[in-house]
Amino acid sequence: MRVNIKIPTSWNQLSPRQLMESAHNLEYFHNKPEIVKELPGFRQKLYFQLVKVLLKSNNFIKTWIAIKQIPPQAYQAHAKFLFSDVTRTLFLPPIKRNRITFYPPADRLKNISIEEFSLADSLYVNYRKTTDVRYLDNLCATLYRRKSKSDNDTTDTRQPFSKILIERDVKFFQKLNHKKKLAILYAYAGCRNAIAAAHPHVFPAPQTLVDPDGNPIKQQSGEYVPFGKLIQHKINYDPSKLEPTLKLNAWAFLGNYENELVEIKNLKK
Repeated sequence: MRVNIKIPTSWNQLSPRQLMESAHNLEYFHNKPEIVKELPGFRQKLYFQLVKVLLKSNNFIKTWIAIKQIPPQAYQAHAKFLFSDVTRTLFLPPIKRNRITFYPPADRLKNISIEEFSLADSLYVNYRKTTDVRYLDNLCATLYRRKSKSDNDTTDTRQPFSKILIERDVKFFQKLNHKKKLAILYAYAGCRNAIAAAHPHVFPAPQTLVDPDGNPIKQQSGEYVPFGKLIQHKINYDPSKLEPTLKLNAWAFLGNYENELVEIKNLKK
């Protein structure tokens, strides 16, 4: 029987449910010891699980037929994009917790301040280093916030960023379905990758930051440099410039920084 099957080929084509399931399966894989990851049987089972997730774009009958028709050796090809760089930039829809609705940031984090990005990134990196779920809970509470009571900002429906609000609302995310938390984590990772790709002089290498003269900020091998340090370099440690700088849009701040570094590089030629 010939049927028309839909199957995503990129991260942003995944439905919210597919994103949750894919993130869950990938985290399960990445947390296994290397010796287990290399077992052919383990990998084949993982590819099969991911293909089943990707086929959920179809109804049950079509999914069942596709599973029967797709040869096992083709599973890896269909799931291949999930093992390359995460390019997901769309977040899950608003989340309801205890009758309160929490709203996500915009696609590619286009509406967040450099202050919010700085905190979110440190929480992301610390979760990746430790797998301590408290960092993940705080990341979710940072990105998903209640609706703003003001209509002045047409680019962001969320309440203005505040660490006090995060401390107040993080409790609502502690019992959130873990798959949803992972979906938020992966969406943030995709946006983070997009930001780094758009600013190659600010991010010349993974976890490497540069000062206003284009020189790498000194760090120990493997040490994460928080964005707070980059911001301090950018304002030359002038405290009077800190508060207004923190409120700047992250993309605007990094775009300006990128242009400055390009000009410095050209002058050195």
